[in-house]
Amino acid sequence: PLGKVAQVVIDPKRSFGQPVVNKEGVSTRVLKRAYDVEKSVNKVALWYQVDKKSVRDAIKFENRIAA
Repeated sequence: PLGKVAQVVIDPKRSFGQPVVNKEGVSTRVLKRAYDVEKSVNKVALWYQVDKKSVRDAIKFENRIAA
């Protein structure tokens, strides 16, 4: 949904079609909510064992659909 270089995918075969980061499969909503609480991409990436780019893409995606 954010283009070919972004980490977010929506695939009905993964997480019942909910948006996830491609490589790690973590929900974009979970990553965004964790970021909203901590305000740290680094901490969220460490907690969920995902790339920082994945966290940033999840935040961007969730902000876009909220608008």
